[in-house]
Amino acid sequence: MARIAIAGAGNIAFTNAALLGHFGQEVAIWSPSSAGTRDLARDGRITASGWLNGSFAAGVAEDPRALAGFADGIMTAVPAYAQKAVFDQLLPWLTDDHLVVVSGGQMSFATRYMLMSLRSRGLKTAVAALHNPVMMGRKVSSSGAALVPVARQVRIGLDPDSDAHDQITRLTGIFGDRFVLSDDMIAAELSAIGGVVHAALALCNLTRIEQGEEWCGYGNTTESVGRLTETLDAERVAVGAALGYAIASIVALYSDPAAPPKTMQEIFQPITYQRTFRNGPRKITTRYIEEEIPYNLVSIELIGRLAGVATPVMSKIIDIYGILRGQDYRNRNEFLRMAGPDADLATLLGPYRRAG
Repeated sequence: MARIAIAGAGNIAFTNAALLGHFGQEVAIWSPSSAGTRDLARDGRITASGWLNGSFAAGVAEDPRALAGFADGIMTAVPAYAQKAVFDQLLPWLTDDHLVVVSGGQMSFATRYMLMSLRSRGLKTAVAALHNPVMMGRKVSSSGAALVPVARQVRIGLDPDSDAHDQITRLTGIFGDRFVLSDDMIAAELSAIGGVVHAALALCNLTRIEQGEEWCGYGNTTESVGRLTETLDAERVAVGAALGYAIASIVALYSDPAAPPKTMQEIFQPITYQRTFRNGPRKITTRYIEEEIPYNLVSIELIGRLAGVATPVMSKIIDIYGILRGQDYRNRNEFLRMAGPDADLATLLGPYRRAG
């Protein structure tokens, strides 16, 4: 049995805690706001439904010190816009024995901040970045979660100064044999498809979100939405190729190589029926916008510009969201602001390279 601590108390935290309980691991959750674990602190169990059904034990850590002291495996499961605050609270309590798994906030450059912060403290704490959570779903109550099928494969990028074999072995012992090693953290994070999928879906259903309608999430990936998604995805893949990475397109990921390629509509609409609880967002502050635009699309756009790859549609989408929401999304990512306006690719990607 492994002891795993989770920083965060939202969808990713509760669904992965239930999965880990199913795997026989001991779990503790820390809610940075303290609001997300009040009932869990009393009941000590998460009730899961959907792909996994049952009640699983989960403890509550009162603060980051207790969280770090509970286990040597720590998963961070917070949106990109909350990552810096959570990392800053965790950093004083991390040791060389910890393995920090960053789940969520892909392409935010939060892992860059974590690596630089650890090195500045002289720590050798291992860090892993997932392209996608091992388990997804929804927190449906203060102590309940609805789960979709567990990911069969998760692409992972590792701290360049850690022992890859050792970390994969540790993670496999916790989550099972499902990890595929990427070239590095950026390659793993560029493999995340949520940014392009959510940006297109939210834009084309914005009035539904703004008016709080009940609507059927991925079921609204119509032919037109699919065409926009595929165009954005092609730019994501092109940026990866400019860095030397073979990033798979969404169509390649979900199509049978022996059959004609699927359309985006064919790929995503069936998910609606497999994930009946996955309604679309009903608040305009949804992470589909407030996380994915400044922390995902803006990051890809910047890398593309520095690598000499145009991302015209992605840039237009960022501009349109900025107009619609009255926000300067290109200046919302604090991790990119810290890198500085004159950062080149070497400066931006340097922390992901092996020291020395």
